[in-house]
Amino acid sequence: MLTPKTDSLFYCDFDRALHWIKSHPQELEALATTNQENDFVLIGRTRRAFETHPETQTITEGIGNTLALKILGFHETRDVLGTTWILTPALVKKVTKRKSMNQYGFYADWPIQLWRNSTNPTYIEVEGLEWETPDRYQQEIAQAGYVSWKESYQNVREWRKRNLILRDMTEAIEIHIQLKKFNLI
Repeated sequence: MLTPKTDSLFYCDFDRALHWIKSHPQELEALATTNQENDFVLIGRTRRAFETHPETQTITEGIGNTLALKILGFHETRDVLGTTWILTPALVKKVTKRKSMNQYGFYADWPIQLWRNSTNPTYIEVEGLEWETPDRYQQEIAQAGYVSWKESYQNVREWRKRNLILRDMTEAIEIHIQLKKFNLI
């Protein structure tokens, strides 16, 4: 989706965007008119929005965020793995020309590449990136109760899935560390 006043691209999972429109429409609308001078806007979740996700995600993504923060040289907590950005066509071209270093590039590799290739990046946090999955399961939540339903995401299969994603992210981050170490980026 192109933002109204520029030709920048707004990247966000569709189900997240739908949730954002329902839950925090003014916040989402404000993004279209802010940070116009930045070629890359990394949009992270506030602590509250991040903590709405199940532990299978907050723990594994928290580790991934910590590693990404170190490689990007941030000194404060930032949600690099929120997978939501505003970026210029020039940055889109740069990131799509390079081969992704991992299967889940959007989690770690892409935001690191985008931040490093940007001439004027910025970071903002939003409330609207809450856990959107409950939106699709209202009937199940009504039957089981929210707490019980959310616990269903704390199973071996989900932990295995999230740990495989984390392994993939850490491998990509390690490649970035090696590239930086040898001044290849």
